[in-house]
Amino acid sequence: MATIVINGKTYDSDILTKEARDKILMAQVFDKRINELKNDQVMAQIALNTVVLELEAMTAGKMTAVQPLQTIALEPVAEKSAPETKTSTAKKKTSRTKS
Repeated sequence: MATIVINGKTYDSDILTKEARDKILMAQVFDKRINELKNDQVMAQIALNTVVLELEAMTAGKMTAVQPLQTIALEPVAEKSAPETKTSTAKKKTSRTKS
């Protein structure tokens, strides 16, 4: 008899419906993926920190920082708006003839 614990309650897996067992498998897949993404995030943060430290070492005394490098690397770049164009308001000339 296999048991399963859901939110602190123990259940006999033999009495669960096929649909319930399928949901448990889905939950396990999602839980595994979440853990993989957390690991990826940690690895990406380590890589970012390493690059920033290397950049700081390469530029020691050569650059004046306006903003912290982490802020520059993580903030989205603002989009430039298209320049406004002026439209011409030329008046049409009409010709009149005397009758």
